[in-house]
Amino acid sequence: QDVYTTTILSAYGNDFQICAVCPNLPCSVPTSSLAIEMMTILKIDYLFMTGITAGIESSGLQLGDIVISKSIQDYSSGKIIKGKEKEFELLKEINIIPANPDMISKASELTNNRNQMNSLNEFIYNEIKENARINAKLAPTVSGPYVVASAQMVEYIKGNADRKLSALDMEGYGLYYSSHKLQKKCLWIKGITDFADSHKGDGMHKLASLASGRFLYLLIKEYM
Repeated sequence: QDVYTTTILSAYGNDFQICAVCPNLPCSVPTSSLAIEMMTILKIDYLFMTGITAGIESSGLQLGDIVISKSIQDYSSGKIIKGKEKEFELLKEINIIPANPDMISKASELTNNRNQMNSLNEFIYNEIKENARINAKLAPTVSGPYVVASAQMVEYIKGNADRKLSALDMEGYGLYYSSHKLQKKCLWIKGITDFADSHKGDGMHKLASLASGRFLYLLIKEYM
């Protein structure tokens, strides 16, 4: 596993040593395993995850916008039984893990700081010449073992989740579960690349990854 390192000096004079790694596989299990390794072997104090996510179109967010997960629900947990109208039916178990309150407070400050968000958009334009107006939102998210490219599946997931649900991915629940168990401060920050429907594609990956990574940089530099 490759580990990339750097240092960020925050506005409060704190010198943060940064270790960056990438899970080799999607889903909660590889993410949870890697998170535990980082927390136990590297002795990290904070754990963040950036990258790409599918958004919920009805949340009002646009492609490229950033979602910060206030809580993560495992949408695939439960018991499969023989259905009355279908061959099988999932009886859901609602397992929700909240984000660390201190991290959410800091992320909220950044989200509502117009100057900082303007600087984020300027950075993106300078890097990739995308004149996008990236916004950020703290909201509930869900996580499961599937790549979702079905509007019908999204509606099913929404029917069993928080009404303010804004994004879904494959790794978030494992990240928050491991951090919660080991009592580490953690935050999931991702950019929206699609709305988990038949139009799913890779065209927004670079923009969304850059936006979420820059948001994390500003969070560390300006608020920690």
